[in-house]
Amino acid sequence: MLGEILRRREVRAVTWFHADHWEPWAGGINDVTLRRVDSFLKQAKQSPFANKMTLFYLAGTVYGLNPEAGGADDEIIRASPRSVLESEQVREILGKLRDVTDVEFQVHLHHEHLVGNDGDWDEIHRVVKGRTDPQQDERRLHYLLRTELAIQRHDTGAPLDRWAFVHGMWALNGSDRAVCQIDNEIEILMEHGCWGDFTFPAARYHCDPTILEQPYTCRPFKAPKAYDDRRGEPMAVDVGAGAIRDGRFLIWNSRAKHNVCSLDHYDPSDLSRVRQADNIVSSWLANCPVIDNVLYVKTHAHSMEASYYDDGNRIPLASPNIEPIWARLQRACQEANVELKLATVDEVCGTLRELDNRADALPRIAASSAISAVELQTMPLQAGAQQDASATFSMVNLAAVSTLQDWLGSDPGRIRSAGSYYTARLEKGRLFVDSELSIAEYSRRRFSRKVRFFELGFGFGELSLLLALSGFRATGFESDEGRHAGATALMAKLAQRGIDVDELSLVKGSFPDALQLATFDKDGETVFVSTNVTSSQVMEKIDYVYRSLRLFDHLIIDLSRFGQVRNEQSQHELIVKLRECGFMEVASVYSNGETDVRHFEREPTGAKDANILSAPAVVEELRYSDLGNPVPRRFLRAPFHVFQGNEVPIEAVLPRLLHVPRSWLPPAPIRIAAVPSAFGRGAVDAAPGFREGPEPGTGSFVFDQFGGHRVNCSYGVFKCLTLDPKVGRDQQALEIFRFAAENIIHSCIDKHVILPWAKRPQYVRPDLLLAKLFQSDQPLGLHCDHAAEVTAYLLHLSGYQVREVSIIDPALNSGHVVMEVFLPEQARWVMLDPDYGVVVSDHAGKLMSTAELVASVDRERDLEVRRIVEKQWVSGSYNVAEAHSGQLTFPPGESVGSPTVEGKSYFEVLNRCFRARRVFAHRNFEDSFENNRLDGPLEAASDIALNGKSAEQKDAGQPAVLPDTGSMSASTIEEDNAMRDVVSFDPFKMFKSYFKLAGTVRLDACPVCESGRITQIWQLPQSRLDGKTFLSAPGSAHNNTYLDYLPLLKVPQEIFGFDICADCHSIFRNPKDDDQETYKRDTSKVRSFKEQGLDPFRGAAQTCEAYFPSDTRFVVDAACGSGQILAIYKEKRPELRLFGLELSAPSIDWMKSIGIDGAVTDLDFDDLDGHVAPGTVDFIIFNEAFEHVRSPLRVLRKMFRMLRVGGRIHFTAQYFGPENGLQIRVGEPIYIDRHGLDWVIGQLDARLIELKADIKFRVTLEKKA
Repeated sequence: MLGEILRRREVRAVTWFHADHWEPWAGGINDVTLRRVDSFLKQAKQSPFANKMTLFYLAGTVYGLNPEAGGADDEIIRASPRSVLESEQVREILGKLRDVTDVEFQVHLHHEHLVGNDGDWDEIHRVVKGRTDPQQDERRLHYLLRTELAIQRHDTGAPLDRWAFVHGMWALNGSDRAVCQIDNEIEILMEHGCWGDFTFPAARYHCDPTILEQPYTCRPFKAPKAYDDRRGEPMAVDVGAGAIRDGRFLIWNSRAKHNVCSLDHYDPSDLSRVRQADNIVSSWLANCPVIDNVLYVKTHAHSMEASYYDDGNRIPLASPNIEPIWARLQRACQEANVELKLATVDEVCGTLRELDNRADALPRIAASSAISAVELQTMPLQAGAQQDASATFSMVNLAAVSTLQDWLGSDPGRIRSAGSYYTARLEKGRLFVDSELSIAEYSRRRFSRKVRFFELGFGFGELSLLLALSGFRATGFESDEGRHAGATALMAKLAQRGIDVDELSLVKGSFPDALQLATFDKDGETVFVSTNVTSSQVMEKIDYVYRSLRLFDHLIIDLSRFGQVRNEQSQHELIVKLRECGFMEVASVYSNGETDVRHFEREPTGAKDANILSAPAVVEELRYSDLGNPVPRRFLRAPFHVFQGNEVPIEAVLPRLLHVPRSWLPPAPIRIAAVPSAFGRGAVDAAPGFREGPEPGTGSFVFDQFGGHRVNCSYGVFKCLTLDPKVGRDQQALEIFRFAAENIIHSCIDKHVILPWAKRPQYVRPDLLLAKLFQSDQPLGLHCDHAAEVTAYLLHLSGYQVREVSIIDPALNSGHVVMEVFLPEQARWVMLDPDYGVVVSDHAGKLMSTAELVASVDRERDLEVRRIVEKQWVSGSYNVAEAHSGQLTFPPGESVGSPTVEGKSYFEVLNRCFRARRVFAHRNFEDSFENNRLDGPLEAASDIALNGKSAEQKDAGQPAVLPDTGSMSASTIEEDNAMRDVVSFDPFKMFKSYFKLAGTVRLDACPVCESGRITQIWQLPQSRLDGKTFLSAPGSAHNNTYLDYLPLLKVPQEIFGFDICADCHSIFRNPKDDDQETYKRDTSKVRSFKEQGLDPFRGAAQTCEAYFPSDTRFVVDAACGSGQILAIYKEKRPELRLFGLELSAPSIDWMKSIGIDGAVTDLDFDDLDGHVAPGTVDFIIFNEAFEHVRSPLRVLRKMFRMLRVGGRIHFTAQYFGPENGLQIRVGEPIYIDRHGLDWVIGQLDARLIELKADIKFRVTLEKKA
């Protein structure tokens, strides 16, 4: 329910306002544009949402070159005057618009084509750019504002003495150098009466402010993107903050970005976006700013876009495509019982100005601006038992830097543990960075010292150290052995120097595997902290990590780097995931640049829907259950019909109905009948009732009793389990066991489903049987081991901790397999046997664990066998998997065998098998079920009573982590022996006259990240074509691209192998060709230059030039071919210094002959400093080469060394992902996906300027300071 978001944020009202980029005269003032404005007027008048909007008006003034400009101070452009008729037509139609609607006029201005910048806008701009300078641009902006304001006052009748602004092309105050380079633009705007800007959120995301993601004011000063600079003293607008006052400029900002705030949909991709009403509204409610308990939603559009006036189309705010968004917003407000108001920009800011200047309120300053970095460094530490009272964070920082530098210097092998990230920090003498200091300060103000912190990936332990020095108990987890060793050495040295680190615990191990329940206090709160953690290991088990977060009361997370480098969309997905885990956002802790640290708090108990089984309301139950196995998101698409309560929506058990036209469904009343169980038992009770919905296929089944149900109705067959929410979690676990046991027969029918790779018995897939279990009337046919695995999986999906146990007679090496579940209320393990349908208890009714059963001496005297399900053995003909692959119907009458338990028969099983046990801890359900059975050592009765402990004492509480010994259960030994008889052969030896494996260089590590976790993904037969074949696919990204290989069935045939990396996801040829020596003598690029000239490269040259820094003087093309791009710049930009790096000697010789400098260089192995001095290059081109060098990341690092701070590099890389439908080509030896690219960018510590993806990545990065 979206209304819950409003309640959680304590919102009492929602104010929506729309800032339209209103450009009515883009096509001139004529009959067509006048008719469009008239149509806009009529639509706005009829729509309650469009009737009251703010129009940021662009007057459409036409500017041309001033032929009279001759002197240095003469303005080189001038406005072309309108005719009297045009002026009157505009004034009349806008006056009518103002009279019949409640719209408000503010100021919009495009000036990108009239000032100097790095763009290429039109013919006038090309002239202006060559004749202007920064001082003239400033004077010209004054001229434009005077001209535009005069015209707009005439057109609109608005006084515009105080006005708000929207910047054309989004680039306020020089924030995009291709659009605007006037770095004191805000000062000039304020001189002409502007009080605030409403440009953001921008379609050019890099223009968005990052310093505060809420409305704020700043002082203007001259610098690019000055509004996002702390030198402007940003102050958040809030009750009593005093931020809105003379001399300060308002910037409207929000965490809700362009992708949800733009209501434009003239582009097909935007149309699909705006149709996701729930996503858009939920993002508004969760991310728009709240001030004085009022949530402010700002949207924007270009309502005068011509396509909105085509036949049948409407303006955005009156469009049927947008109406569902308004309806969803209104419904959310109704759900939360809050008022929805419509307002204009002036009305919003009038309210905020009044609130902000209230003298009776204390300001609530955002955490990110609450304290400066200097103040943090000099802040005293929390006094400890052994703490020097005069110690400060700054003093500890100096000691820590010195210690780590000594530790790293003592062993060259330790440098790799530091990586470029820590190396740079230590070189600057700052181990403690602003974000971590801010977290420490925020925590000191926010939390009691009883709170315990747990940090994911502590690196060298600096944040955990800061928290410990602040008086908190802190535990950090680090899987990197080198960094853990460095952190341990650091803490030991600090302790020697008298720094109290007793509250700090550093754990070597990965989270959450190394987390122990014992570290949680019964009553104390816990905080999970994660900053700057980009790890493939975390992403591989991210679902496990998400579920583990539910153990904590608070989360402090850097959204930009949690598991991976995250863009805006990925950060939004993370926030949604955290909400699903039960957390609500409460504060911004630190925000600067790409770093965005926020505080999330667990929702109050009972906030979630009580019908969701996987989110128990009691915290202690949650902690026990969630120490079990994580539920992988991709497997939750399988049906899981376990419900709290006795009313079940029809779409929950028959989801196929959602995809069937209603007219196809039978009319009400629907037929409903109960289905007997596999063992001839009737249903729990009579057939359920049905509460009909508003149309066929909707409604709910209503069961009069809790328990397992088998239903056959007009819409289909299903099984489900309804649980009584009033009973405890222990009893619910037994009900789930009962349901599983009564729907499993002793048979091999489904063995091949749960064990899809018969020769790999440790690869178990219980999820593949859920459809048959829940969406048919058939039982599962499984033997004891797989029956235990399915039952364990059902309990696992329900939030319980489970494990499989093999009970064997060591002398015979044969036995039985059962399972155990950890009952949270009793805090102990108990044995469940789904194959027999029994549990075992003592005479007092306490259920036994397998350890207690193995240790029991006189079982018949001390124990009772409780038959939970009255099962029978089935006919022998149904015990043959080969004869029945799960497709045949199993009639209940076939269970005519004897009962599974008669009299004391189960004691015979106990006495025969329960002599020793081996525990299989199912810990890898999320890892594609690979090696699911992690079997522990064999435990006999004597082992279980070790150290004088009873079986009950030993087995109570949490289990130890069991080693992966690689041994198998008794039920799989025979299959393992069969595996040893498989004969393998090398097809490339046996059929060497037919097939040859292409490539001569065998790689044992990934060429991108150098990980050894690589494995083969393909072997592709490919035949080289006689010539290039160009694809004809008009409209697609790969139209007119070429192929030079195709898979053909012919012999002899070359086979090309491709591997994939588990860490960075790169796909690469292995083995690969060693073509470096051949390429050194290659002349094809020179020949191409001579035959085709420069035209094929002009597009690439223009693309790169658009990203040049404004003061570019030195450009390097690495892997430059024969220098075509550099030759284009030589013609076009003669002032540039140009240099090419290339492996081909003939190419370099050619370049020098045409006056372009360069060097023959192997980018992988040569020292580039001898050719280009470090820190001197403004722009580097690295096109079509990422995939051809041996180590792309190492090469990129060399290039970043060449760049100056603020310098940029543009490179391409072969891309695989959803936007690319082109086949893998053997001529391109390395492909990466977005995960791999983010990893590369993270390793470079670079700022992403632009990223495009079609058949390849096109990336522009900037070197950070």
